[in-house]
Amino acid sequence: MTNVQRRATLLCGLARPDRQAEAEIVPKPNGSTSVRGGAKGESPPKSEKRESIGDALSHWIGSSNVALDWAARTIVTLYGSITPTTLAPRHIPALNAAAERTASANTRQVRSTSLRRCLFYLADNYGAKANLGSQIARHPRPRPRNITATSEEREAIIRNAPDHVRVWILLCSDLGIRSGTAAKITPNHYDKARRELTFTTKYEEKVTLPVTSELAALLSTPGLDATRAYTAQLSTTPWVTGARYGRQQMTAGGLRNCFKRITKEVGITRRLVPHDLRRTTAVRVYENCHDLRKVQSILGHTKLESTLWYLDHRLTPVSLSDLELAKLNPTTEAIQ
Repeated sequence: MTNVQRRATLLCGLARPDRQAEAEIVPKPNGSTSVRGGAKGESPPKSEKRESIGDALSHWIGSSNVALDWAARTIVTLYGSITPTTLAPRHIPALNAAAERTASANTRQVRSTSLRRCLFYLADNYGAKANLGSQIARHPRPRPRNITATSEEREAIIRNAPDHVRVWILLCSDLGIRSGTAAKITPNHYDKARRELTFTTKYEEKVTLPVTSELAALLSTPGLDATRAYTAQLSTTPWVTGARYGRQQMTAGGLRNCFKRITKEVGITRRLVPHDLRRTTAVRVYENCHDLRKVQSILGHTKLESTLWYLDHRLTPVSLSDLELAKLNPTTEAIQ
């Protein structure tokens, strides 16, 4: 359609206001087309994609974002064979129930947020109903856990742990590594000459940290297989199912159970978990250097707000001199 023809069509439309405007297919230079015009107040129709929900969300399964991976897998497991356009409000209760199936308030909040993200994605790109995401139950983000271990508790736990558990505890405590990642550390990750540990976090971030003397002594144990985890090689207990520190204790879950047992043996009555050692390291490093970037580097966070989550429970009192200084003009006044 030429410019003259477009103007003529526009004038005819103005002359006959009762006539509903027609949508126009406009070709683009790259070979695709777009829809222009149409009745007032109406959006151009979306092109319906015939893929199933399983196909639409397949690229998020296996994502480094653990919560997003969980949400995509959950939706695909329940409704992967149907198309996004047939997804309806009656399908939402099962998704809400899946998000509720955890004791952690923080996990519930993260899972529900990821479910909403998946549903909004299906609405924006595959024609699913736009209001489905808003029907996912909202869980407020809980306050961060504020438990840290004392020096006495830490020393008692390490002193009573066998070598394969001790190396795991030191990785969680001295270097602030997540317990699941610490259970997978092998001699290949350790540079003895530089005394540095290089590993990848569960969010696919590469981190290099210096190693403390106590930990270096265990990591330098001779004769270890470079590809097997330290926790599997430093055990002197036979791998017998049911043993106090037997084969089942080599996994991250087994090591956590072992940690729980040791805390009881040394007389710690309050609930203390391995992740509290990671938080303890973050708090103590910040108290020593007051540098958030150093804490962020130790924890392996890409976002500073994640680091602040570990320190959110510690408020520093404001002194009178700080308030007086804030009132001064920095270019003309000085505090007395």
